[in-house]
Amino acid sequence: MEVDVSQIQVTTRTLTNKTETVEEQFFNKITDFSLSIENKILLGISVPFLVPALLFGAALTVPVTLLGLPVIGIHFLVGRFQEGRKKSSYNEDRSEFVRKVSQKYLEKVATHEALLPVVEDQLKEAMFCLNELQAKVPMLLKADAKLCQQLMDESQSEKDTEAKYRPLKEKCERLRGELGLFGALEIRGMSIAWNDLDWDVSEDVYLEHTLPPGMYQGRISKGGYASSRQVSLKVYKDLLTSSNVIQCLADEAVMR
Repeated sequence: MEVDVSQIQVTTRTLTNKTETVEEQFFNKITDFSLSIENKILLGISVPFLVPALLFGAALTVPVTLLGLPVIGIHFLVGRFQEGRKKSSYNEDRSEFVRKVSQKYLEKVATHEALLPVVEDQLKEAMFCLNELQAKVPMLLKADAKLCQQLMDESQSEKDTEAKYRPLKEKCERLRGELGLFGALEIRGMSIAWNDLDWDVSEDVYLEHTLPPGMYQGRISKGGYASSRQVSLKVYKDLLTSSNVIQCLADEAVMR
C-alpha cells in the first residue's frame, strides 16, 4: 500500500512532462491486477474516502496524497511497511540482521554526547562524597592544628589534670555500667535458653538450686544451636550489677 501511494506521489512531481493526470494515475493503480490481494483490499477500503479528496485536490492543484490520506494514516502505513520489511530481512538472515541493528545502535549510543549523561549519573554519588571531603578536610586540619597548639601550650600539672578529669572519668564509667546493665536485663534476649543446656556435672550438683561459681563443661542439646560439641559455661558468684556488668560482658566476648 505504501509503495503504491509513494509512486503516485512521485508522479505528481513530474506531472508537467506527461499527459496522464494524477487522477488517472491513481485509478490506474486501483485497476492494476499486479497488486497483491492484501494491497487491493487496503486500497479498496480507502477508495470511498479518497475520491472526494481527489476531486477537491485537483481543483486546488494540491498534491493528491496530502489530502487523500490523513497524516496519521500515512505514518501508520509507512510504519507497517517498514516493520514488515524488517521482519522479512530478519527471517532471511537472522544473525546478519541482528549484527547490523546492533552496529547501528552502538554507533548512536557509543558517542560522547550519549555516554556523558550516563557516566555523570553513575559518578554523582562519588562526586558528592569528594565534594564533601574537599569542604571538610581543611576544617579537620584546622581543628587538629588547634588541638596540637593547645597541647604545646599546656602548662597544667599532672596533679591538677587528674583532679580535673578524674570525676569525669568516674561519671562515664558509672553511666557505662548502668547502660550495660539496662541493655543486658531489659533489651537483650537470651540467644540460648537455659533448658537447652546439658551440664556435665554430678547429680548432687545438678539438683542444687544454685551452681557453685566456676567453669563448667556442657552441650547445647536443643534449639537452633544444638550440637554434639562441648561448650564452656561460666557461673558467677555475684548477681549482675552496674559495677560488674562491663567485666561480665568482656568475659563473654572472650568466650564467644
